[in-house]
Amino acid sequence: MPAKKLKTKKRKVSVVDKILKQLTPERVKKEVEAIKAIELPPELQKWVDEYNKVGDRDPFLWKWAYKISQTITLPFVSQKNLFTIWNAKFALIMFVTLVDDLIDKNNDKEGLDFVEKAININDNSRIDLNRKLPLKDVRYFDLIFIVWERLRGMLNGSPYYNVLEELIKYDVAQIVNGLRYASLIKSFKGLYNRGESIIYLSNNTPAILSYMIDLCFVNNLKISLGSIREVGWYAQCMTRIVNDLATWKRELEEQDCTSGIVSEGLAIASIGGDNLAADRKKILKAVAAKDVESHFIDMLDDYYRLAIIACKSNGLAVNIFRRMLDSVLTLHLISKKFI
Repeated sequence: MPAKKLKTKKRKVSVVDKILKQLTPERVKKEVEAIKAIELPPELQKWVDEYNKVGDRDPFLWKWAYKISQTITLPFVSQKNLFTIWNAKFALIMFVTLVDDLIDKNNDKEGLDFVEKAININDNSRIDLNRKLPLKDVRYFDLIFIVWERLRGMLNGSPYYNVLEELIKYDVAQIVNGLRYASLIKSFKGLYNRGESIIYLSNNTPAILSYMIDLCFVNNLKISLGSIREVGWYAQCMTRIVNDLATWKRELEEQDCTSGIVSEGLAIASIGGDNLAADRKKILKAVAAKDVESHFIDMLDDYYRLAIIACKSNGLAVNIFRRMLDSVLTLHLISKKFI
């Protein structure tokens, strides 16, 4: 009697699958070229020029960040303030990127402490950094504070910042908290887990704070804060996951173990993570063997579904948020070689 053939469970089509299906090589090329053609406003370009003297990120990142800033702006903001909103969101992305790199590249805990103290000052004062730094590093920290102070200045001039200030300060504190968790992952072997990483690291793709920037510039603050923040929470969880999917192989090359997929590969292969370059093949094999990427895609789908449910239950425009979420995911997936 022939052996009974086992049925294999067919994997459902995910949001990422649907987007990837539409991303033909021609479309990817067109989208990437359109981003490369973006001309940043003079003030933002000045920041980028200064960054190029002290950092090594691909220049594409900053044009991509401006495109993201436009994409994630809510449609009911005051149109007369649109350019200020985009500039503020760009400043937020640049600030988070600069501070995130302190941890990702050097696990600079003292530098993070310094930044946290400095951003809690209510004027443009400077705190002395209690260590000697090369001129390049001094200029790097100066750029962080220039961008931060300009962001704060733009928000101070908005109609509803005084109403939302306490929430915004709380959200900024969560960014710092997320970076502290990233530092702990580097310091404590085996610490990474999906639960905590979603809670803490998603704060470094700050959709909630982005929406709070929008609400500073609305004509009338009638929207439910809880509703918009719930959708923002799911959106930043999705963004964190798609960023992992898009960048984990590059982060493996850069020996950054804060990537969720890299961390899971380390755990599966029972590797400490002290030398990611030497263990690269083992990590790639472990990730493939356990189909880790598929698990992350499933998580992304769950948060996408929850975001849509939250829109429906809170009376928010589902189609608007769906288009926004799809666009953000698309921008991450087409740009994975550059960000």
